[in-house]
Amino acid sequence: MINVGIVSLNYFSDNKTIKLINSLANLNGLGSSYKISMVVVDNGSVDSCLFKHLRDNFSSTAENIFNFDSFFSIKYFSSEKNLGFSAGCNTGCNFLDLKKIDFLFFLNNDTTLDRNCLLELISCSSQFQGAMNKLLSPVIWTEDGKKLWFEGGVYNLFFGYSKHVPYPVFKRNKNKYLSGCALFMPTKIFLDLKGFDESYFFYGEDLDFSIRVKKMGMLLDICPDAIVYHEGGGSIGKKTRAAYFNYVSGSLGVFLSHGPVILWPVFILRHLLKLTALIIFFRISLDSIVGYLKGIVDSLSRHAIKK
Repeated sequence: MINVGIVSLNYFSDNKTIKLINSLANLNGLGSSYKISMVVVDNGSVDSCLFKHLRDNFSSTAENIFNFDSFFSIKYFSSEKNLGFSAGCNTGCNFLDLKKIDFLFFLNNDTTLDRNCLLELISCSSQFQGAMNKLLSPVIWTEDGKKLWFEGGVYNLFFGYSKHVPYPVFKRNKNKYLSGCALFMPTKIFLDLKGFDESYFFYGEDLDFSIRVKKMGMLLDICPDAIVYHEGGGSIGKKTRAAYFNYVSGSLGVFLSHGPVILWPVFILRHLLKLTALIIFFRISLDSIVGYLKGIVDSLSRHAIKK
């Protein structure tokens, strides 16, 4: 029996996490091909709705451990503060016995899975040579299934940007990355890379992880028949001060960490030009402008020092 460890973060979005848990409980192959050990890290949201749902609908054999059946268990951990994505995921893995986990699957809590998703990911991981050295993503659709949200990403270390692209573009590009929205990997990859870099709070950690995977000679790919549905925008509001701060701090931080020092002015200039365009064409608020500028400063303080 294959053991899959799933880590998901909850932040003031209990109902979304409950929907994710319900979709996991209805997966094909659960109990026959694999079992799931899930950790939900409640990221300082201080909301009892999720815990109450687990307590009322699952049996409990130990404190904060709930069992749907013998093949699906959930560990609930409530953090006193918001750990962010990287530290939250790493903390979640601390509650898993990684020696017994074959694969790790990091899922945004605003996702739901097609019933064959895990079967397809496991199958994709066994269909090539060097299976234990491949980072995978399912194809990710919007929640209503009408729009393709992610089938691959690429980045440019000269100009300092990353973007979602169609799968054929992703496949032929050397500089690939996968979204942290739904990231599937052999446990060995996570251990070899010592988890996510916790200097990234809430953006850029998936790009950083993908670049480090590539540097270690491992592969990245999309599993075309594995489907995830993603609501999006659930953890932090769009066009807010916090959103711009985290976006800039993380995205710029990746290129300061991995790009040559000589190109740092190019990366910073690109963000200043983008900020100018946001002010002129989208008339973003002063609060958002402050968040954007503070994100630039924060990225320098967090990531430039690594050089």
